Amino acid sequence: MVIERARKSKIEICGLLFGRKSQGEPLVEEVVGVPNSLGSEMGFRMEPTEAIRAIENAERKGLELVGIYHSHLRCPPLPSEKDAEGRVLRNDKVEEVRIKTT
Repeated sequence: MVIERARKSKIEICGLLFGRKSQGEPLVEEVVGVPNSLGSEMGFRMEPTEAIRAIENAERKGLELVGIYHSHLRCPPLPSEKDAEGRVLRNDKVEEVRIKTT
């Protein structure tokens, strides 16, 4: 589902992964796409209102945020410099998943 969406998109896609931790490892139970407010093929920013709505819905189901994802359209599915900076700024343990579409 996510990979197919990434392949068809002209911009980077992004979203949130919800679930539970099992023996310290994230177990994804729900994947929620969030609009990329940058509308860019070279970067992403999750639309804040939609991200908050997704988190609130997941919390009502007893799920926690266990990761985020975004696609890279024109570069390898490895953390970019910007990705690394974002992870430091977040200062959290949430996993970031990148999707290879080619």
